[in-house]
Amino acid sequence: MAAEGWRQLWSYTAEATLPAQYEIVEKGTGNNQVTQAGADAGFGVCVNAPAAAGDPVDVVVFGITKVKAGAAIATGVRFTSDSAGRAVAANALNEEIVGVTLTGAANANELVTVVVCGVGLHGGAT
Repeated sequence: MAAEGWRQLWSYTAEATLPAQYEIVEKGTGNNQVTQAGADAGFGVCVNAPAAAGDPVDVVVFGITKVKAGAAIATGVRFTSDSAGRAVAANALNEEIVGVTLTGAANANELVTVVVCGVGLHGGAT
């Protein structure tokens, strides 16, 4: 079961490509804007559900939260974003690491518990 714990939230504004709740976000084009993360990108997890561009977005930038899995993912692996803002295992040195999984998922779109632990960290497979 996915859970949430201590976390640090930063507030941003939604850009045109809206992140959904528990999806990974990346920096948007404007000041203080975020958008749904693309493949191998991201720095935090959206924990609310913005409905339109310009809406507030609460982003976990450090701490324990839930995130949607993009595929089956094991416990204890570093993760990045797939093209839909969901967590997938990081496998290449040029991928931006968003954090580490604390629980795993057997299928895409399941919620997993993660530690968000960096902004733009790069790494590879664990």
